[in-house]
Formats: sequence, structure tokens, C-alpha cells
Amino acid sequence: MPGPSPRPLRAFVVGSINVDLFLHVDQLPARGETVLGRGTSRAIGGKGANQAVALARLGAATSLIGAVGTDDDGRAAAGAVAAAGVDLAGLHVDPDRPTGLAAITLDARGENTIVVTPGANGACTPAIVRAAAPRIEAADLLVAQLEVPLEAVDEAFRVARSGRTLRVLNAAPARTIPGDLLRFADVLVVNEVEASVLSGMPNHPERAARALLQRGPNLVVVTLGERGSLAVDRSGQVIRAPAYPVTPVDTTGAGDAFVACFALLRAANASVPDALRSANVAAALSTLVPGAQAGLPTWDQVRPILGGVPA
Repeated sequence: MPGPSPRPLRAFVVGSINVDLFLHVDQLPARGETVLGRGTSRAIGGKGANQAVALARLGAATSLIGAVGTDDDGRAAAGAVAAAGVDLAGLHVDPDRPTGLAAITLDARGENTIVVTPGANGACTPAIVRAAAPRIEAADLLVAQLEVPLEAVDEAFRVARSGRTLRVLNAAPARTIPGDLLRFADVLVVNEVEASVLSGMPNHPERAARALLQRGPNLVVVTLGERGSLAVDRSGQVIRAPAYPVTPVDTTGAGDAFVACFALLRAANASVPDALRSANVAAALSTLVPGAQAGLPTWDQVRPILGGVPA
């Protein structure tokens, strides 16, 4: 199994930085239902920050472009991400908006529902991305999600086209995506719900992946939770990998661990089957510790498990 290359790969992330407010409950409320909580907690999150921290822990030299407010949440979030080894030279501090907030209802089985209010993430503009253009062009990997303005993501992918950068789009949360953005992506990663929404093909992730492939990416990856993951490439081949079985404590951030591990291994020229298997393990390990970032694994934690994971 090839790991990240002997020199640290250079990864750029364009994405959100949030503070996560957890509401702990025995079971998630149904529509219109009120349930009593068991307590609250706070942690640092945001898909951009999570994926940047995950990449750094896996061994990449990682930079994050994003925005926070001038509030205590912004200072705490920036401090935590920087402490994980992420370069924040591209961080914008917005004096007019609070740092993004995610309200996460977490049940006793580790399942969750999430509502994100973007706040200062809306200040991640194309101009901020353009200021980092030389470093993006020199990067091995660009990863972006959809919790910041689409114009900024589009600009980053346009900049990366002129280099040798592998461009990975995690289309989460599901939103209407401009056609050019999907054409600029080398790899599209979505979960089962996002694949359904973006393709208009519910309950059939393989068909959804094939439909999304026609919109421009060279590879579409769909995560399937406890059923593992699948990928469809331009040849039409469908590749599946089983999940690594664990008893989750908190599934928040598992998708981000998957994206980071898969993207980094593909940038390191690992095969799609090996990258899927490794990413499934990384996602599973991330669920064993509460919080989106606390359980994100290192490559040394992922690698020893792979010998016991079916191909």
C-alpha cells in the first residue's frame, strides 16, 4: 500500500472554519418533536478546517484559505487549526460577521443532524483565493467543499488548472453547482444523499455516480456509511470497498477524514481501490473519539489496519 510520498505533498484547502455546538441527546428528534438533551459541548469544525487538519495529520504540508470573525470563536478556531500544523497565511479575518457556527444534534449511537450558519465563511472571496494563486499552482493537491461562496471555489479550481494540481471537490452540503466547476474537478466526492440530490437519482448511488460523471469529473466517489464506498471512472468501471467495522462514538467529521485520506493517496499515485480502502479506515477511526477533529487519524494509525481490510 503506497502512503504519502517521501517528501510531504503540498495540499491546499479552500473551505469553512466553524465552531461546532453539540447538543447531546438519546435519540434524534423526529420532525416537530421536542426531546430533552443530556448536555452540550463545543469543538472546532467546519468542513474546510476538518479536512485541512486531517490532511496535516496524514502527513501533507497543508494550507487553508478561509475566513473567521474577530470574535473569541474565531481566535479559538484559528489557534486550534494552526496548532494542528496547518498554514493559515491565507486566513481572512472579517470584522463584520461572526465566525461560522454549526449546531450538531448527536445521539447515543453517534448519529447526527447538522445545521450550519456560515457567518464569516461568506467572506471567503475570489480575491482571497487569487492572492494565494502562486501557491495553489505549485500545490500537489487542492481540496474544496461548498460551505464557502461558490465563486471562491470556482476561482480556486480555475487557478489550479494551470498547474499539475489534483483538484478534488467535496460537494457538501449539496447545492446547485455551476457546470464549469464540475468540469474543472478531477475528482468529485459526495455522500449518498448528496449524490441523489445533485444527480436527481435517489436510492441508486451507482447510477447517480454515472450521471455526475457525465458532468465533467474524471472520477466520482460516493461514500455509503456502514456499506463502505464506491467509485466510478471514465471507463465505466465501478470499484467498491467495504467499510471498516467499528462501534462509533461520534460520526461528525468522518466524511472529512475520508475525503482527506482518499485525496492525499490519489495525489500520491495510489490506486483507486487502495485509496478507497484506506479512506474507509480513516473515516472509521475518526468516529471513535467525540468531535469532528479530535479523532482524525494519522497515517501511522491507518496503515497497520489495512492488512486486515478486505480488498
